[in-house]
Amino acid sequence: MLKWPFRLAASLCLSIGYLLRSWWKRRKLQQLLAGLPALVLIVAVSYLGIAIADQDDKLILAKYQRAAKSSLDGKDFNAAKLYLERLLEKRPGDREVLFDLARAAEHTRDYPRLASAMRLLAPEDRPVHGPSHLWQATRLLSHNPVTPQQVRLAESHLLHALTLRESVPVAHDLLGQMYFQLGLWSQAIPHLSASPDPSRRLLLAKAYVLDGQRDKGRSAGEQARDFFKRESIEHPQDAQLRINCAEACLLLEQYPEAVRVLQDALTMNDQIPIRRALARSYVMWADSLPEGISNRRMQQFEMLAKGVQAYPDELSLYDRLLKLLEHGQDTGETVRQFLLKNIVEGRAVGLSHLILGSYAFGTGRADEAKLHMEQAFAALPNADLVANNLAWLMIHTDPPHPEQALALIDPVVERNPTMPRYLDTRGHILVKLNRYRDAVRDLELAVPSLRKNVSTHKALASAYQQLGLLDLAQLHQRAADEAGKGQN
Repeated sequence: MLKWPFRLAASLCLSIGYLLRSWWKRRKLQQLLAGLPALVLIVAVSYLGIAIADQDDKLILAKYQRAAKSSLDGKDFNAAKLYLERLLEKRPGDREVLFDLARAAEHTRDYPRLASAMRLLAPEDRPVHGPSHLWQATRLLSHNPVTPQQVRLAESHLLHALTLRESVPVAHDLLGQMYFQLGLWSQAIPHLSASPDPSRRLLLAKAYVLDGQRDKGRSAGEQARDFFKRESIEHPQDAQLRINCAEACLLLEQYPEAVRVLQDALTMNDQIPIRRALARSYVMWADSLPEGISNRRMQQFEMLAKGVQAYPDELSLYDRLLKLLEHGQDTGETVRQFLLKNIVEGRAVGLSHLILGSYAFGTGRADEAKLHMEQAFAALPNADLVANNLAWLMIHTDPPHPEQALALIDPVVERNPTMPRYLDTRGHILVKLNRYRDAVRDLELAVPSLRKNVSTHKALASAYQQLGLLDLAQLHQRAADEAGKGQN
């Protein structure tokens, strides 16, 4: 009973085939007309069968598509890969399906499948599929660090995406940022100009200025300032908007406005990035004061002192303070009188004592230095940190001043004998002074808390190398290399 429908269909097909062959031999119209109803029935049944089969295929494909989308949305990438593979069997040339499969393959670490798909969708030498080129560029630029080869490949893919008119604003944005980071100002400008993101006006302004187009840079800077000012009013808790607004003001040489914006931001939200930006604003303001104005050095010192109070970790502050003391036309005694006057008049008292103490250490007046340091520690809430940063800078200037730095850091370590940061600074200073055993003692105490600090491991490698402990030197150098990769 199960076989009879198939036998009937086979007999029917054989009979129809026999009739058609007979008609073809004789070609009589009468026979054709007699068999016409059967022929029509055959064609109708065949069409219906094909239509049903095609409809079934469409239903299956639709189910696979829904299942694949649901799996991708639910981050079930193994299941998504399975459904997409089935879809690809049915539609082998579908680029969108292949692109989704490539993304699923990346999440499942199926790198051979990913590479195979990208060779078809996003070859380096020609534009093929816009979303794939854009995705490849984004992946390449997300590496840390990005190699020159990856930058070159990303550039090619972004240019292909632009050729295919795919995600044009995003491609322009990425190209503009990439060229800016590479210092290719003239190449960055057209892409940053094409970006619809108003926040890119600040980067565009910098590119114009660095490219020597100051008028255009000023115009873009004003647009950026006005945009960030409006946005910060609408979003008062967004610290980055105010930092960007201040940066635009600095670009326009509006230093008081930049400081005011950041001070207002601090009253709403006291954050380290705001303090850092404020300190840098004071540095730039001090640098901008023209030669020849009255009390220039005093004004610079006051600004730098405010910068130290805002963010004592900003090393450029100490760089300017040292230059103010060492490279001016005043003699050492004049500098000393200048700082003493600050103390008498109540300006930056703690910082003035600290710098006078450092200056006295460097000129061999230890007793005077000690008195100033005691006053500095009493008057300045973050004097230890300031002294540490100043000592660190002293061994990284040209020429370095390690003995003066050691005199500055010693009382800090005495007050904080277990603080890794201060021990680390003194350890680096002792390496500079070729006191390797003492350096190892400090640095080994610091390294458990600073085990990812590249400079700490390098200093220990150098010290152990000089002490003849080559195995430890190699291990610390290896640790420095690993830490460096992590930071990059």
